[in-house]
Amino acid sequence: MKYLFNFLNKEKIINLLLIGFIIKILTLILYGVPDFGDIQTYRTIGEEIFSLKYVSTSIHMPGYGIWMHFWNYIFQNNYGVIFADIILSTITCYLVYRISNIIFNDKITSRLTLIICCIYPFFIFYSISSLSETLYVFLLFLSILLFYKDLFLLGSLSIILSIYVKSISLFIAPILIIIFCIFIHKHSFVNTLKKLTIYLALFCTLLSPWWIHNFNKYNAFVITDLAYGYHLFSGNNPDNKTGGGIGGRDVTHRYQLPNYDYYNADLAIKADNIFKDKAYKYIAENPKIFFYMTFKKFKKFWKLYPTFDHEEFNLIDNTYNLSKKKFTTLKFKLISFLSYGPILFLFMIFLFFYYRNYFVKTIPLISIVILFTFAHCITIASIRYRFPIEPILIIFASYSLKNFLLLNKLK
Repeated sequence: MKYLFNFLNKEKIINLLLIGFIIKILTLILYGVPDFGDIQTYRTIGEEIFSLKYVSTSIHMPGYGIWMHFWNYIFQNNYGVIFADIILSTITCYLVYRISNIIFNDKITSRLTLIICCIYPFFIFYSISSLSETLYVFLLFLSILLFYKDLFLLGSLSIILSIYVKSISLFIAPILIIIFCIFIHKHSFVNTLKKLTIYLALFCTLLSPWWIHNFNKYNAFVITDLAYGYHLFSGNNPDNKTGGGIGGRDVTHRYQLPNYDYYNADLAIKADNIFKDKAYKYIAENPKIFFYMTFKKFKKFWKLYPTFDHEEFNLIDNTYNLSKKKFTTLKFKLISFLSYGPILFLFMIFLFFYYRNYFVKTIPLISIVILFTFAHCITIASIRYRFPIEPILIIFASYSLKNFLLLNKLK
């Protein structure tokens, strides 16, 4: 135990980050790039944007597609974005380390946070998967760090850019700004209003090109994308049995609108309104089922390991089917259980025994956990959607782990 504490106290941060970087590179070499259907969607988005065409999909934001196309063009191959994501994931580990240090002001805890992030399998997995999670988590935690440091202009810039990757930040950003202003920095009502005004001005400036794109495409104002109605209906319809809702028996959108395709711009607005109306009506008419499915989605969101549900994916194309199956084998279940499992347990220990000592400082992070959980319990749930809050779990788990190690050191 003495050697462990000496290592945590003396090892240089850059060396720990380098270890994390090397682990990701070795994983890429040994296991290759996971195959997901979304990769081609992002690739298409990037090609459309750089060809000055409309983005054909109506339920995706363009940020990661732009990011992917830029780096693949720079490297002249499809590994460009993977190398960029590995670097970004490594930097994100450092951001999470800095946030931990601000909250606890404890060298051991923050370094434990950094080490766990560097070796955490889900950090490694998403860094080589060419999925939007790595870019989104980087932008989200950069904004959190900047907000903690009272740099609201830069923090607002970062979280607005994250909206271009995942539209969920549209709802999270103003809530976060208010929480940071009131609870962390004790700003007055007037100063809080000023911060929100600055955010709104920057938001309108940065999102205006996308609004113009959407108006030209749909002949209507669309603030982000049309994913909300699509996913709300996916999670709230008579066919939803699993809590997911990507396809198959859980939902078939064409039942509600013949010839529907989220690449069909002419039907997109009409479909969005139909899906929302149908979902709200289903919730209102089936409150018991809604609460039961909300609980089921909650369990799915916080699940210890990935599972393959044939009911949820029976109509999906075989390529995605096989990809999904590959990552639900016993090996990957064990990896998830033995990594995320202890993090979740230590996170719960923190909430029960230590949270009251850091209640105010951690309100923003706990709020993010609650907001993400709520959003996906209302729409659709998947452990993939949980990844943006896992660095927060690691921060709190590291504090519990440090106290456990100290108790053993004293024995």
